[in-house]
Amino acid sequence: MENNTNKETNAETSKLLMLGFAYYTGIDSMPKDYHKAVEYFTKAAELGDFEAQYNLGVCYDYGRGVAQDRKKAADLYQKAADKGHSIAQFNLASLYESGDGVPQDFVKAAEYYKASAEQDNDCAQFKLANCYYEGSRLREGYRVVHKSSSTRQQRSTIQFSYMPRQWQWRTKRLSASPKMVHRIGRTW
Repeated sequence: MENNTNKETNAETSKLLMLGFAYYTGIDSMPKDYHKAVEYFTKAAELGDFEAQYNLGVCYDYGRGVAQDRKKAADLYQKAADKGHSIAQFNLASLYESGDGVPQDFVKAAEYYKASAEQDNDCAQFKLANCYYEGSRLREGYRVVHKSSSTRQQRSTIQFSYMPRQWQWRTKRLSASPKMVHRIGRTW
């Protein structure tokens, strides 16, 4: 009996989440309606769906369909992050870094960036590298940035190329990869 209830709950949350996405993005000839998206995301989040918790957090973070409330966004990101949602971890880390909606805490920010980076989130890898760099842990920062750039994702490579000159110089000295040195050297 319990197994059927779980299947029914999963089916229900999937439907609610899909309707929320449809209203949020305005796809499939549905009008874009953030208020209805929030309504469906809220119902799915109450059933424990971490994707819905993340999406509802985004709505509160940016004030889409609801009044902007970064504290509420942080609470929702926290719920999704606790279940392993990489982007929720990244967004929560950003809030801790800036102190929006939560007390500013660079240690917690680094912890959430690391959790997200370990799931191959290239933006989190870049931000974690910055945390290490700002904390004077250059070699660790280089390792993370090198991994980020080696994923060949354009965003991390572009961000990597805009790092300060002293970082590029030190990275160039630490680099064992001529291809990486060439990539860094082109920005000078």
